[in-house]
Amino acid sequence: MRYESFYDNLANSQDISYQVILYYQYTPIDDYETFRKQQFNYCRSLGLLGRIIVSPEGING
Repeated sequence: MRYESFYDNLANSQDISYQVILYYQYTPIDDYETFRKQQFNYCRSLGLLGRIIVSPEGING
């Protein structure tokens, strides 16, 4: 699903449900740029929307 399609449908429908997922893990991430790209691609493949923060200290989403 394209993100634009999701928001177009959201504006035209009152029947859309969603879930909120929150998580964090404080652990060293050596190559956090590569890890960030992997997380982005994985979440996108699942149609997830949101924000994830990846740093050398860990992940927060």
